[in-house]
Amino acid sequence: MDVSADHTVDRDTPSFSSVSSHARSGAATARTYYDSHDADTFYRTIWGGSTINIGPYDSPNDPIPAASHRTIERMAALLAPITRATRILDLGSGYGGAARYLARTYGCNVCCVNVSEVENERSREMVEEEGLGRLVGVREGCFEDLGSILKRLKLQSLGDVESYRRWFEEAGFVDVGFVDLTRDMEVHYGRVLREMESRERELKGDISDDYVGNMKVGLRNWVEGARSGRLCWGILQFHR
Repeated sequence: MDVSADHTVDRDTPSFSSVSSHARSGAATARTYYDSHDADTFYRTIWGGSTINIGPYDSPNDPIPAASHRTIERMAALLAPITRATRILDLGSGYGGAARYLARTYGCNVCCVNVSEVENERSREMVEEEGLGRLVGVREGCFEDLGSILKRLKLQSLGDVESYRRWFEEAGFVDVGFVDLTRDMEVHYGRVLREMESRERELKGDISDDYVGNMKVGLRNWVEGARSGRLCWGILQFHR
């Protein structure tokens, strides 16, 4: 069994604490954010509303949805061979773009678990529109509630590359490698920032001024975090 994960991590300090109340508090905060009209409009309008992860760029001006989709293709290639008998769990599935791609391309079964019911409803709609209802299931939930590993180690959040390696090795997986894509993280968030700034008038009335202002500050912080080396992003692969 192979597992791939794309994740943004802090290079310095993983977060350790009791999982119970902190994880549920974090899940509630995430749910409130992603279920908000502002966030849903932002991710559908600016990020493309299908695959809303970071992506690698051939050019800084590449369309955001195309770049984001390349990450899914690359991760799927690492998991090969994927067959009709393969079952995949997509944690933090967003609008379900990755799950639909995998089901459509390989005919495999995918279970999506995602904290935002607003995103889940849109994900279910697109699953039905593409006729993938027999292959893709969408469930509301927080991945931190699933983790016997997280509970045993008393972790609040998934933190850095070395922590990922340790957790998977303790669960019996072998570390295949880490593909460092941090440069693309800087490019991606810069691209999202430019897209948002160029469409700010169009978004007026659909997204609040406070959300736009806070998002622009946040995007600049992500760009600087990647540029300075304080954050990294990439693909980790494990198998057993």
